[in-house]
Amino acid sequence: MRATRTVVVPVVLTICACASVSTRPGTRIPGISSDTPVIEYSPVSLKERQGKRIELIEDLVITAREGDPDLHFSRPMDLVVDDKGRIYLHDSGNWRVQVFDADGTFLRTITSLAEHKPYQNGWISLSGGRLVTSTGRRLCVWSLDGEHLYDRSLMFRAFSRYVEGTTDGYLIGPFSIVDEDEQRFMRIDRIALDERESTTYGLAAAGRRRQVFGVPTGQAAFVATPTGEAYLTAGEEYEVLAIGASGEQRWVLRVPWPREALQPLDSGQAPEEVEGDELTPALSVRWTAGRAGIGRGYPLRRDGQGRIYVFPYVPRTWDRDDRPVDVYSPAGERLFAGMIPERSWLRSQGDFIYGIDVDAATDQARVVRYRLLAPF
Repeated sequence: MRATRTVVVPVVLTICACASVSTRPGTRIPGISSDTPVIEYSPVSLKERQGKRIELIEDLVITAREGDPDLHFSRPMDLVVDDKGRIYLHDSGNWRVQVFDADGTFLRTITSLAEHKPYQNGWISLSGGRLVTSTGRRLCVWSLDGEHLYDRSLMFRAFSRYVEGTTDGYLIGPFSIVDEDEQRFMRIDRIALDERESTTYGLAAAGRRRQVFGVPTGQAAFVATPTGEAYLTAGEEYEVLAIGASGEQRWVLRVPWPREALQPLDSGQAPEEVEGDELTPALSVRWTAGRAGIGRGYPLRRDGQGRIYVFPYVPRTWDRDDRPVDVYSPAGERLFAGMIPERSWLRSQGDFIYGIDVDAATDQARVVRYRLLAPF
């Protein structure tokens, strides 16, 4: 891996965080180790995927209600779900977090005081049984009942959406760095919430300057589990790297298809089309076509059982409600290759996934919970 240097992170990348891992010029960031087990990706055609479908059944919808200030959403950006199914919604335009029970009933508002307003382009996370928000300058830590516990001033690095929390009190998330060749990456770090401690998991390849394939670098792909395992895109080819909770590399899924072969960075040309039943043998790194889409463009997702969802590449002209998906076990075994409805997918809990989208009839933001029914 090439050497890296730090950059000034724009305001839109939300928080600064403590740094015990340097990014001074000459520092080497962990790449993919030569002894990491490699799983070669085997493409599956659309024809082979026919009749193999994951169902997402709409189970709960929380929408705006006329005249009810607690259900007036303004630019909701993120949400998390606790082990009781309570939903914590980052209602960014109203500078607050709204809490709903598992039935969708409004419970309370968090961060209503001016000095604790969550940053509008920020994120929220659950870590060690606490809710964590960002003001843009510091972390604010809350009990799940809404009691403000403490603030923490953070320096040097900036996390971008989204950030995962672990049950033992860590935050896992990406921040932007640039190497000596002006390639921009998102470095994935695990940071202790209560201590000056961090571990670098690796680099999530993002691209040159501010975007690659139309995807903001803040959206470089990674997911993490509550127990601290992480999965991230890495390398010049379409690789998914699995990282253990202690930072060890467990396996890598390799697709030998360079990113530049899909779409030149600066040409503005559309990538190649799907011809017949064949799919380009690559993994998606861009915003999904059409509406809010799966995870708002993240090509990696995980469900509440710890399975990893990887989305093969589709062109900009893709206009179908379903899109291809491959599902892997935590050990790297492919469990399923088929199709899945294209829906917003931000978080997961148990048999459910949760997203934020817009009601086509009312043009109002809404929170949706889907029951995931998988044929495996």
